[in-house]
Amino acid sequence: MTSPRLILHVGDRKTGTTTIQHVLDARARNPEAYGGTFGVHYPLAGRNIEQRITHVNLAHELLEDKRFTPDLGGWADLSEELHSAQPPLTVISSEGFESVAPGVVAQALDTYIPKGTEITLVAYIRPHADRIVASYAQNVKTGKYVLPLDTFARRSMRGRLGALHKRAAAWKSVFGDRYHVRPYARDLLMDRDVVADFLVGQVGLDAAVMQNLPPIPDENPTPGVRVLELIRQLTQTMTKGGTDLPPGADQRMLAPLRATLMGMYPDDPKLRLTPDLATACRDACMDDAQAMDRDFCEGTAIFEGALHRAVDNAPLAADPNALPPREEALHDAYATALATLLRVRVDPT
Repeated sequence: MTSPRLILHVGDRKTGTTTIQHVLDARARNPEAYGGTFGVHYPLAGRNIEQRITHVNLAHELLEDKRFTPDLGGWADLSEELHSAQPPLTVISSEGFESVAPGVVAQALDTYIPKGTEITLVAYIRPHADRIVASYAQNVKTGKYVLPLDTFARRSMRGRLGALHKRAAAWKSVFGDRYHVRPYARDLLMDRDVVADFLVGQVGLDAAVMQNLPPIPDENPTPGVRVLELIRQLTQTMTKGGTDLPPGADQRMLAPLRATLMGMYPDDPKLRLTPDLATACRDACMDDAQAMDRDFCEGTAIFEGALHRAVDNAPLAADPNALPPREEALHDAYATALATLLRVRVDPT
């Protein structure tokens, strides 16, 4: 008798996780529309509302995070669901596991997953410079960070985002060969597609599953360099220099603003590290990149090569303030006026 299998997709953030989750969720909730579930059980425990596509609630429970919501289902609910359904193949997915200690995840799996289940962990890891840029853009566009790219990048390259090997090695030390690293680089993904790479390459499904996929909404587009800078300046003004935005401000205010600005600047160049930052990142992260290549890429210079390419592409970095003076003055005026109005509404003092 074949043992049941469980694939735990642990992220990372900014590696197409939302796209993978949309496909799995659509197939699980409406299999008739997309040719069946393709033999994958995508548990409701951890995401038990229609709008939730990720099992982040399971990560929140392990982190003892205040965002943990019992009604969405936790690890005990997952255990009950798996014992009841007895699926041959289960996939659990959340980039939130990136923040959980590997030993804590191992204990949860040992406690709640049916005995005899073959468990594999899959982590897509974005090379250093790309991850720093992607993380900065995500934090700026959602109002969580108001300082310039230079500040964020120099802190990050000497912090967690510059220490990919340390984190990957910690997972490997706990899970051994059950922990699989996939470099998140388009040229290295199966068919240059993270969904195909995950479902076919990692889960092991037949390639035919790619013929009838649900439409994937573009819920998390990344603005270009000028739009990001305009949002950063607005948020900095609105929050008096960086205090947290009020709850819901991203969806109520920043999301429609992003959409408007991205429509105004359809050719906005993508964000890149400047030559100085790219060189600093290469120097700070080279040892870590070489360790990643040695231990997780069979010696192929994937992470090291990405650092060199970041330097080569750095001269293409656009000036975020390269707007006509009149247009820049108008944006400054609008940002100040809107920020003042919003601050009065959320902070009457």
